[in-house]
Amino acid sequence: MNKLFNYSLFYRLIYKFGNIPVTLILLLYVPPLIITFKWEYKYIVSTLFLTAIIIFVNRYFYNIAKTVPYKIETDDEKIRATDFLFSKKSVVIRYDEIDKLSGGIFNGKTRGIMRVENLKENESIAFFHSLNNARVLETLVLSKVHIDLYDSVINKFAANKEALKKRIEKNKK
Repeated sequence: MNKLFNYSLFYRLIYKFGNIPVTLILLLYVPPLIITFKWEYKYIVSTLFLTAIIIFVNRYFYNIAKTVPYKIETDDEKIRATDFLFSKKSVVIRYDEIDKLSGGIFNGKTRGIMRVENLKENESIAFFHSLNNARVLETLVLSKVHIDLYDSVINKFAANKEALKKRIEKNKK
């Protein structure tokens, strides 16, 4: 059961170069801030806030570049991830070696980045819902991992479902 998963061109461009327009827009605020800068509380806080946002956005995209492969191949025994941004590395994770599933559907959420990790070998891959046939990959991973890991993911679904029911009941009152 060999399958190939990859991103469309649109999402590849977003994940590769999405930080550039955001950073450029934020940098447009720097010259007026520098020109009008005074050693007052509001200017110092504004400068620190702008710097923090720029660092956060670029760090987020750097982490995406390190962990999100643009091509994922699966077979009956393993996941092979290739085509990382600015890297020729290849990560192979066997299903029986998966120690941790986190983020997105694995945490009971509908969206978000999902991580498949082998903590013993310190290897991990991440992927988004925008991956072509992402649901198939999620299902495949869940069907091949150890039963205790599978049960922990299912328990997170159940806990989120109960919390959602409680919120709905509370809002009805």
